[in-house]
Amino acid sequence: MSHDETSRPSAAPGFAEAVKTTLEAYLQSQGFSRAELSPQIVTFSSPNVTLTLSLDSFTHEIETSFALASNSRSHVSLAAVVEAATGSNHHEKLVFQAGSAAQVGECLADILELLKRYGAGVLHGDADAFERARAAVRSDVAMTMEYFPNQPLHAAAESAWRRRDFFEVKRLYESMTHQLTPTEVRRLEFARRHVK
Repeated sequence: MSHDETSRPSAAPGFAEAVKTTLEAYLQSQGFSRAELSPQIVTFSSPNVTLTLSLDSFTHEIETSFALASNSRSHVSLAAVVEAATGSNHHEKLVFQAGSAAQVGECLADILELLKRYGAGVLHGDADAFERARAAVRSDVAMTMEYFPNQPLHAAAESAWRRRDFFEVKRLYESMTHQLTPTEVRRLEFARRHVK
């Protein structure tokens, strides 16, 4: 071993490398090939579907989305696919946040299991599976609109989250803590940690 090999700490694999290691073999077995590889976005495509995994460098959220090749505006998330398959009474983890290489690996392993368990329809480009996922999102939105009288506050908090205005996220979510979704609770916790 050279001096360089022993003195440097071993580099943990980055997001893109972890995606390749964890998901690529399975996706290839489903007819996908890697179409794009960057440090924070990895895209796989088949003749019918594009699958994108992305890592937000600030919030460390990993998002997984699918789109039909014939309709690039047909995006659905992995969460929507799972909810379409299981209903709202599932116990699956659907929000993936990873701040370390080990957490990235754990999240990707969970995503792989969800793809195997619930993703066959969207992975094969089944238009009905995409429509069921979109319907699950519409149903969730309808229930949310019915349940939450503070919908403008939720929308404002979502907008603040996307702008990374964590002071505003904290202020808005704290004004309605009893009405937060699980994702919003995690975002509030994140904002609290990042607001001095």
